[in-house]
Amino acid sequence: MPAGLDAIEALTPKPQGDVSLWAIKEVLGDDLWLMDGVAILFDETFSVEELEAQVRECIELFAAILVLGVSDEMSSTGDIERMYLVQKIADDYNAAQA
Repeated sequence: MPAGLDAIEALTPKPQGDVSLWAIKEVLGDDLWLMDGVAILFDETFSVEELEAQVRECIELFAAILVLGVSDEMSSTGDIERMYLVQKIADDYNAAQA
């Protein structure tokens, strides 16, 4: 029985959680929006390349049903400057769609 939801927030994919973005996509399908998608990868423990790869995968899988963000989930050791990379990736994707 459907829950009557339009979006799900704070599903935590790997490496923060224990589920892949592909598994999340399989469960959400094409109608339920994903809010967030990246968080712990802003931490300097992870490379910029890992962050970039997850952002790109998130967009690839959920572009039409995605509110890309981190909400309140950035760790206290997260690098806020990495937000600019996410913004650039999203801007580049949007420009390519125009």
